[in-house]
Amino acid sequence: MVALINAVMYELLFFLAILLGYAFFGGINFVSSKMLWGTLISLLILIPIYTNRALNIFNPTQTAFFSILLLILLVKKESAKKLVSLYPFLFVMTDLLNLNVMYIFRFLFHIEVINFFSLSPYSSFTMGVSVLVLLLLFLFRKKWLDDEIVLSNKQIVSLYIILALTCMMIFYVNHYQRLIHPLKDAALFGFFSVFSATILNSLGVYQAILAKNYSLLEENFRLQQQFHSMQEVYFENILHQSKQTRNFRHDMKAHFQTIAQIAQEHNDQAVMNYIDEIAHLFHFDKQYFYTGNQIIDILLTNLTEKARENNITMSIEGIIPKDLNVDSVDLTIICYNLLQNALEATIREKNDFFSVSFSIKNQQFIFVVKNYVSNEISIENGLIQSRKADKKNHGLGLKNVRDAVERSKGIFDINVKNQQFIARVILPLD
Repeated sequence: MVALINAVMYELLFFLAILLGYAFFGGINFVSSKMLWGTLISLLILIPIYTNRALNIFNPTQTAFFSILLLILLVKKESAKKLVSLYPFLFVMTDLLNLNVMYIFRFLFHIEVINFFSLSPYSSFTMGVSVLVLLLLFLFRKKWLDDEIVLSNKQIVSLYIILALTCMMIFYVNHYQRLIHPLKDAALFGFFSVFSATILNSLGVYQAILAKNYSLLEENFRLQQQFHSMQEVYFENILHQSKQTRNFRHDMKAHFQTIAQIAQEHNDQAVMNYIDEIAHLFHFDKQYFYTGNQIIDILLTNLTEKARENNITMSIEGIIPKDLNVDSVDLTIICYNLLQNALEATIREKNDFFSVSFSIKNQQFIFVVKNYVSNEISIENGLIQSRKADKKNHGLGLKNVRDAVERSKGIFDINVKNQQFIARVILPLD
């Protein structure tokens, strides 16, 4: 009976460890049905009892591998691929961590030889310790990097190559440690071998985290380069406009005399043409925005030029303070991506209008962008989940926006209403 309880506890704790592993990587979304979760937990209790009593199978680790895989029934469709691809890695890594704890106990208390997939009277206890270690790792990871760890196909392959090599090493160690007679020596040999394997696999995960950080830095650097280019053009245009204004003031009397003379001839079209020529010559037809925030002014000025080239009208509303108390890099990422996506979507939809508004309310910066969409768009977890064409229209940069908003402790929301795609960002200012 004690062995049976130990086996059930071991499987449930193993299940909890796997969930912590998925939480560590992030990006896995499960259903919220209490009935389905209750059914799965009941199965995890009944399966080890059945295999132990009816089938006389006393190896709960192998049983757990297949029973915990039932998680696939509780995961949302968009997360299924990531869940399956990570499952063997998380399972073996959890078992390696548990084996580390077992070897420490064996060294301290002179316990008998331990097999890689064995059950001992203290297996559930050591698995409980492993769960606590995983919980600490998860909390540390969330504090250091709150974003989802996205693995490329190459990274997943490299993780499994490392895992295969370390598993071969563990089985080799598990076989030859029996030849070492002193319990402490065998335990110490086994511990350092398993610990080395765990560290090696952990370095593979760490490399994936570094790769994600590098890609974020690369993206931020690219955006900053684009923004600096816009900034240079913006200030050059401002200086040029100032110079042209001085020139216009110098020649203003002559221009008024010319306009008055043409007007006396009752040639309205000629007057309009002359005024248009002046506006074009002195760049009075260019729009420069003074919302109060330099970053947004530069982005809007650049965007209006592109919109005008495509015969698109922008409606821009709002006045905001100079100092938003929001990180300038995150503000650039948020505004640039939402504005650029709206413009590109409007061009592809062959529409001629989109709107931008920003305001301060209750110590919050509210930024809203709206544009027309002709097709239905499915939205899940703040991102586009629809046809490739729609993703191309709206999906570019939305993940970067979501990440930047999360870093700023704000709210990012997208929805479609009356064929309008609405992106709303709310950022705290205090």
